[in-house]
Amino acid sequence: MFLTAVTLYVVNRWVIRPRTDALFFHGYVNGLLLVPMFVPLLVSMTELAGLRPTDGPPTTVEIIVPLVIWSVAFEVVLPRSAFWGKYLYADPWDVVCYCAGAAIAATVWRLRYGRHTIPADR
Repeated sequence: MFLTAVTLYVVNRWVIRPRTDALFFHGYVNGLLLVPMFVPLLVSMTELAGLRPTDGPPTTVEIIVPLVIWSVAFEVVLPRSAFWGKYLYADPWDVVCYCAGAAIAATVWRLRYGRHTIPADR
């Protein structure tokens, strides 16, 4: 999932965006890719730290917690801050994209891995 999300980001950034003015590609694709790109990194870090009992797909909590934190940080806190407020603005459609990306990623993870997990101490 991580590699697919990174590939889609690169294609959007360097191939699609320079060739179109469509708002979706300039403003919302990154929001769709946020969870599929960063949750696998967070899960990998918790596995390496020994804080995760299985080597399976991200759990619902492992998806929702970063989703909520990022939504609040990027759409509430940072746009209102003294420094970042000059560069960022709150857009509720970004939260919709974060949630859509999370739903797509969760569906793919569940289809790929099912409910089966592999013990981390294999």
